[in-house]
Amino acid sequence: MRLSTLIIEPSAKFVKRKTYLYRNIEKNSTNVNDEVGTLAQQAKGSSARNDSTVRERAMDTCRRHTTTCLVLAVLLMLCACARFPETGQVVSKRLIVQFRVAGQIRPDYYYFILIDNDTDPLGVSGPVAPVAPPWGGNGFATGSFQRFVEYNGALPFSGFLLYRVLDPDRLQVFQPMGPPLEASISPDRKTMRVVVDFASFALDGQDPADIRVLQVNIIATDRTPKDPTDTSLKMWDALGDSRQSPSTYLTLLTDTDRILRNTDTGMEPEGDVVNGNDPDLDIVDWQIEVRS
Repeated sequence: MRLSTLIIEPSAKFVKRKTYLYRNIEKNSTNVNDEVGTLAQQAKGSSARNDSTVRERAMDTCRRHTTTCLVLAVLLMLCACARFPETGQVVSKRLIVQFRVAGQIRPDYYYFILIDNDTDPLGVSGPVAPVAPPWGGNGFATGSFQRFVEYNGALPFSGFLLYRVLDPDRLQVFQPMGPPLEASISPDRKTMRVVVDFASFALDGQDPADIRVLQVNIIATDRTPKDPTDTSLKMWDALGDSRQSPSTYLTLLTDTDRILRNTDTGMEPEGDVVNGNDPDLDIVDWQIEVRS
């Protein structure tokens, strides 16, 4: 299934395009000044009979050039709104995560893609779903992770937001970083696709090109209780059979381009939602890709 996505051009092309727009706005401003100035000179030597004709030509010139400048200015604003890595470098490698649920992705539920970038080739630790109250303190995940993408209909950017973990020990303080590079939900609302550039989850001082291994998990849940006194149950599913192995996550080597599918591992069963049987939370298939 081919999903509809917003494709962001590399930042180097963006700089060239923005410069081109600036130059066009400047050129059109110069053109309108020159042309109106010429008409003004003609008006000085014109008769009263021709005066109104010259004025009308001048007004028409202003209208034409003003429309052109406004169109260029709007294009420039749209380019400025596109998000690129904070480093300003060309995006060279991306993590593409796609998963499907048995039912439909609901805007009132919570869907997370968690990324652990701590140079752990053996996968000793990684992001996992909490299995009992107080639900990790944040309501959705525990273990080890530094970045995550959350989808919920109440969030900005069409519900998709990328976060930085500010307190890796407690996993309760997060900083919004903006939308992921790309994000979409299929028309039938069964499949979600998210693209994150490596620069977005590189640690402070880390070159994104040096990232060689990641731990990744996908978690779906109906609520994210943060009150430590909340002992009521909640429904959730994650990678693997959540009823048998709640600590399952993927260790993904990122040194070369690769695609890892659920069919390659056979790790994701159907009907394994914990504390319920909600198909809208039941992750039944997934695919994770590293692409340069």
